[in-house]
Parts: sequence; C-alpha cells; structure tokens
Amino acid sequence: MNIINNISLTKSFFVSKKTGRWKRPWWQGRLTLTRIDTLQNFYGKAIRDNKGDAKAMSKATHAILKHYASTPEQPRHEDCPMGKDSWCSHNRDKATGQTTHVPI
Repeated sequence: MNIINNISLTKSFFVSKKTGRWKRPWWQGRLTLTRIDTLQNFYGKAIRDNKGDAKAMSKATHAILKHYASTPEQPRHEDCPMGKDSWCSHNRDKATGQTTHVPI
C-alpha cells in the first residue's frame, strides 16, 4: 500500500538541482492543483482496483490519460469504463440517457 501512496503523490514545489532554491513545476498555470489531485485519486483507484493484473492496470491508467486528453470535437472515452456506475460522466450519460457530462 505504501508504494501506491508514493506513486499517487505529487509535490507542488521542488528544489532546483542547480540553485538549491524552491521552484514551481513547469506545469504551473496549465495543470491546476485541483486537477493534479483528481488525477492522483483516479490513478490510485486504478492501481488499487487492478492489483495483481498488470494489463488491466495499464488499460485503466491509459483510459484516464485519454479521458483527460479528450475534447468536445474529439472525444476519447473508448477505454473508459461503461455503465451507470462509471467514473466517466460521458459513458455514464450514455448508459443512463442523461446529459450531465461537461467537457473539460
């Protein structure tokens, strides 16, 4: 469980190797801390839910990546879980007939 926690943790600041001073990461302004927390939670869940099955774990983590890379013009939800209990609101809406999905 400790490995899962370490994998899903990300620092919001780091120490520069050159200067030894605190720096902001390169994604500052592009990837918000809220989005990082969301991705951490999804990746942690994917790892825990597929413990012992490397292929399923790989598919689940790639689905998260594709999900967040999708746009309204080019939706990429084909690898997201299907059904009414899916974490993917796009596929959940397909299963239930609702329209709660809001593109990122």
